Amino acid sequence: MKNSAVSQFIQAGEWQKAFSAARKFFFGLTKEQKRSIEIAADCCNELRRPFYVSIGVDWTAETEKAKAFLQAKFG
Repeated sequence: MKNSAVSQFIQAGEWQKAFSAARKFFFGLTKEQKRSIEIAADCCNELRRPFYVSIGVDWTAETEKAKAFLQAKFG
């Protein structure tokens, strides 16, 4: 169910929903992939972005990595 939901969100260009659904996956993701998805989901809220900048995380790059991974796996 979640896999098809993520696919539908990606096809519709609804990245926030795709990240939110995918961040709940526990299997089939590497630690790095899960981290990128979690950061991307969190940074859909603009108020969280300064936090990641303050700890030295390039949230834009993490979001692009998460998009690429989700498109390859579910798109």
